[in-house]
Amino acid sequence: MKNKRLIGLGIVLAIILIVSIWWIMPKTFLNNVETESVEVIEVFDGNNGHRLQTTSRDDISYIVSNIKDIKMKKEKIQLGMGTTYTLRFFDKSGKELDKFIINAPNIIIKGVIHYTCDNELKEVMEYLIDLENKAFPNDRVKWNEIY
Repeated sequence: MKNKRLIGLGIVLAIILIVSIWWIMPKTFLNNVETESVEVIEVFDGNNGHRLQTTSRDDISYIVSNIKDIKMKKEKIQLGMGTTYTLRFFDKSGKELDKFIINAPNIIIKGVIHYTCDNELKEVMEYLIDLENKAFPNDRVKWNEIY
């Protein structure tokens, strides 16, 4: 009986250790996505409902490479929150390669997990604002309206 308890306790401790290590490990988004494999990026602005797509190689390269360079850390688990920019990445066949939310210059949300960095997403957000303003010139978005 004592051995079963020790085994059970060992399993619980191993699970806690694995989850703790996973939690503190940095996360890099799009690390399994090659820029060349992305055909379309769909951007949805949750502040105003604008939806746009870009197939420009320059846009795709800029967005993917700048997001891939950022190491994020897990901050918290939270259900139900508004969104700023939801990004969806598609390949040539229309298969979704990845999807996440850039909610602030320092926050990415994937599922229920909030990841943070040191405002390294600011340039990407500014780039997305520029894309949105080109697509919707009569309903311009300003950085100070978002943050």
